[in-house]
Amino acid sequence: MMNYNNYNMAIIETYVVKLVGWPQGVKFISPSNIRTVSEIRKLCDALKAWTCYRAALIPVEVKLHTAELYACCSAGQVVWQPCKKCSDAGVARKCKAPPTTGQAHKEIRRPSMKVKKNSSAQHHEAPKSVEFIESSDEEEDEGK
Repeated sequence: MMNYNNYNMAIIETYVVKLVGWPQGVKFISPSNIRTVSEIRKLCDALKAWTCYRAALIPVEVKLHTAELYACCSAGQVVWQPCKKCSDAGVARKCKAPPTTGQAHKEIRRPSMKVKKNSSAQHHEAPKSVEFIESSDEEEDEGK
């Protein structure tokens, strides 16, 4: 998944690839957040024409990029934007109620998949057959 907010750390540093040829005039954000049709068309045309593509970095480029990130971090610039916190962060969750006395002795559980598979296999077994079957036609011929 592409992480546009933390592109330098999440994509370039992790996967050692970068996007080359992002169209001029199109803000580097997720395509789902681009609001104008003309910008979407520019990006789509660049991707179709392969003028915008992923390129693997060579080790020298990786070291240069890491040094640039370190310099930015030392200068006090924000290199990594933290993810948005969940709306219920810090809220205590309710524990499930303990079983009542009547349920304490009986375990109420769903059968496991193995049990389900075995029980369904028992219902669908083919009937066993006898090795030799005598024909009723032969018995009628003997009686005549």
